[in-house]
Amino acid sequence: MHPVSLRLAALVLGALGVAAGALAATTVGPMGGSGDTIVAPHNLNIESHGNFVTAILKNVTELSADLNASDMTATASVSVGGANVAVNATVRAYENHTVVVKIDRQAISAAIADALGSGGSVDDPLTLTVTVSGGGASVTRSGALDWFSHGPPTSP
Repeated sequence: MHPVSLRLAALVLGALGVAAGALAATTVGPMGGSGDTIVAPHNLNIESHGNFVTAILKNVTELSADLNASDMTATASVSVGGANVAVNATVRAYENHTVVVKIDRQAISAAIADALGSGGSVDDPLTLTVTVSGGGASVTRSGALDWFSHGPPTSP
């Protein structure tokens, strides 16, 4: 990852209140090239009560540089048990062709739990797909999201 891009991602995450220790990165596409996507946290505890998964889409040259985050819309889905499940997503920041999208963490956890509860299987890692639109253009990126559960407590 290019040092300037890494600093931008750290600044954006810091401004949004994501601790650096909670961040792991998945890169889709060539390092420093088009197609870079960072998903945080990389390891999702489905029993956690966190609010968001953050997707950072780098090198989004398809979108005009003069757009603001408020000019954009985002949609997201997660592939669970062979089906794409829509989850709420919001664009939080946009600068230098880098988009930060917050995705409803509880909806992802619920989709996993529902699939497992009905006897289905869930791939690990999951594929998280995000589409950002604005100014008459759009871009779709995917990233990996590992998940885990500690399971029900066991008695001693």
